[in-house]
Amino acid sequence: MSKIIANLLTQSALLFIAYALLALLGAVKFLGNDPLSSALPYHQVAPWSAVLLRLAIMSGLLASGLKMFADSVPSDPLENAESASQSARILNYTAQGWTVFVIVAFLFGALGLLDGRYGMELPVFLSIIQAILMALFVSVIAINARPLNHSLAVWLMGMFISTLCTFTTVISPSDPLQAQTVATVAAGVNLNVAQMIAAAAILFWLLGHDQSAQDETAVYLYAGTLAVTGALVTLAPLNLLSANSAFLSVLALIAAAGAAVIFIRWITISVKQAAGWVTLAAFLLLCGLSILGGFSAVGSISRWTLGTRLSDLQVTLISLAVMTLVLAMNEAYENKTRTNRAQLPFWLISGGILIAGFGLAGAGLVQTYLERIVGVGYLETQTYIQPLYAVWTLGLVALLLGAVGYTLSQVFRRT
Repeated sequence: MSKIIANLLTQSALLFIAYALLALLGAVKFLGNDPLSSALPYHQVAPWSAVLLRLAIMSGLLASGLKMFADSVPSDPLENAESASQSARILNYTAQGWTVFVIVAFLFGALGLLDGRYGMELPVFLSIIQAILMALFVSVIAINARPLNHSLAVWLMGMFISTLCTFTTVISPSDPLQAQTVATVAAGVNLNVAQMIAAAAILFWLLGHDQSAQDETAVYLYAGTLAVTGALVTLAPLNLLSANSAFLSVLALIAAAGAAVIFIRWITISVKQAAGWVTLAAFLLLCGLSILGGFSAVGSISRWTLGTRLSDLQVTLISLAVMTLVLAMNEAYENKTRTNRAQLPFWLISGGILIAGFGLAGAGLVQTYLERIVGVGYLETQTYIQPLYAVWTLGLVALLLGAVGYTLSQVFRRT
């Protein structure tokens, strides 16, 4: 099983590099005079980079679950009984299938065959394959996990919801509007609920809270708070219950405030493994889910910001927060000293995310004011915010360098 975990973590790191490169190419296009405007247009780069980031996260989450599973028993849980041997074969084939799926998805992006809104870029048959492979991973672990520790139980819950959401995004009701709404809700729940639950599980594995009786159930409080917040942040802006939209917005703000307390506590607690990454993840979730997510749940605010760079920033920060926890898990993998071995990549990635986030936030605020309030045209607004796009691009350069350095120092050191 250790080989499967290492391969998944390697895939996650390589996909993260590819995402950072494509995100950089996408940002450069807003600076003007893009030499790749014809060969690699933005409408190809944007969905490609989004898919690669999600696959990097998912590969890391799967590896994290397998690592928790392997640590739940003294020896390899899939080496003894005959049924376990069958499960081991299924797991090996599933891991190989996941690798093939990742390669195919990458090639689809290179060929410009990815399209659609966030979470719905993959063709239907690839989304179905992804959901089936995820279901196989989750099923093998759920069947063989004895005893089932608290972190692993929460991880299974999050991945089960994520698998359901992946299936749901390909459901097509006869009414196009209903189909769009179902897919949008499924993509939002996957990001804001399922991945938040899995992130809480990784955090508690890193903290080692399952070893303390007084803290052993705290993971459920963390995961539940994040799940409720994510659900309200996802549903409130959609106005699915128009009569109660104001009430739903208030609930979302309260939940976001509760999640903010969780994240601040998360930053201040004593972390045994990969402390820097865990702190960065908590800060990104504080900004992305609690602050931006909470304000986006208020209808009087979201009608101005929806579709601007602020919406992009919210999704990006939440996704990168989960990715950061995956990097923490990668660092902690077979690292008995529990220390940060990749200091320079950590600071490059952290600084890159913060600088790029600052540029994107500034661009979103200026865009909202000029386009939505003053009434300036889109193209003219883009000209005004080019300096902020330059800051965004600079941050992505640092992120790319950090991702490359991290991969070289963490993944290939095992070879």
